[in-house]
This record gives sequence, structure tokens and C-alpha cells, in this order.
Amino acid sequence: MLFDKAIADIERSRFEIARLTLQTLINTYDTSEYLAKAKLAIADSWYREGGSNGLAQAEAEYKDFILFYPNMEEAAEAQQKVCNIQYDQMQKPDRDPLHALRAEDECRQALVQFPNSKFAPEIQQKLRNIQEVLAEGEYRRGIFYHNKGSYAAATNRLEGVVNQFPLYSGADHGLWYLGEAYGRMGDRFEERAAAALTRLVRDYPLSEYAEEAQPSSRR
Repeated sequence: MLFDKAIADIERSRFEIARLTLQTLINTYDTSEYLAKAKLAIADSWYREGGSNGLAQAEAEYKDFILFYPNMEEAAEAQQKVCNIQYDQMQKPDRDPLHALRAEDECRQALVQFPNSKFAPEIQQKLRNIQEVLAEGEYRRGIFYHNKGSYAAATNRLEGVVNQFPLYSGADHGLWYLGEAYGRMGDRFEERAAAALTRLVRDYPLSEYAEEAQPSSRR
């Protein structure tokens, strides 16, 4: 009865009342078959309430649930929601990457801990989306340094893009500007410049830069 009452209150957005009821259930009936469901419902109530505080509380409660009930089917869903919490707060590539980085960590954790869950395909797609955002941010910073003439800083960023995010949609652009930046750093970096352009031709033969990156075009 307590559990049903709490769920009804959550559906009516009476989240605080629902949590009080669920906490009463947990404290009073510590051997109840509804104990795990009650803990998960508390997390869900915070998730549905939303806002920065609500989402932070939800994440903590979901992680607590996974810690106590790692083998329950609902644990995979709890981790998926932790991933969603960070994913939904992810900002554009030119903004603070904090939530994107945390979303990447949480989605990886979901795939490692629950590789066969029904949420795995959705989480894999989210991970690709996250990495696209992270790569785009690094690429833009690399181009910024390149255009300023700070080629060492540019190569540092662009190396990260092409090595950490090979599925990035602009990886060929990254390799092109990486090769160009190395090329402007003098003879000592000639081999690195050639390696970047060779990789561009090999891995992205349909790139708009592929023809120009050919060895015959570099002479």
C-alpha cells in the first residue's frame, strides 16, 4: 500500500511526499520485497523532478541502487539514466566539456558493466554522439591555435582529435590541418607532417583533401 501510494504521488508530481512515503517503507519494512523497488522509485522521483539539484540527487540515488543491487535487471536501467543525466546536460562543442566528459565516462561504464542489456544499442549511439561533441570541441581549439600561428599548440590538440576520436566526422580535416601545422614547424617535423597526410589518404580516400594530400601533390 505504501509503495502504490508513493507511485501515485510521483505520477501527480508530488515528489517530496512520495519520497517520505518510500523512506517510511524502507525504514519500517527492511525485509520487504519492495525494498529495492522503493530505492529505485526514490531515484526516479528525483529524476522526474529535474533541475540541477534533482538530477544530482537522482544520480547519487541511482549509483547507490547499483551498489546495493548490481545483479538486478533494473541496475542496467539505473546506469542508463545516470548516462542520460550527464548526456542531457551536455553543452555545445565550444562550451564547457564537463558534462560531455562525464557522460562519456558513464556511458562507457554502462557498456562495460551491462554489455548485454537492452539499453546497450542506445548507449552506444549516445557514446558516438558524445565523442562527436568532444572531438569537435578539440578540433575547433586546434584550428584556433593553427590560425594564430601557434602550431605546437595546434598539433597537440589535433593529435588528440585524430587519435582519440577516429570516428569523428571531421577527422580528415583534423589530419589535413595537423599535417599542415607540422609542415610549418620546420624540417624536424617533416616526417610527422607526411605521416598525417599519408594517414588521411589511406583512411579517408573520399575526403576533399585526399587528392591534395597525395605524395605526388606534396612535391
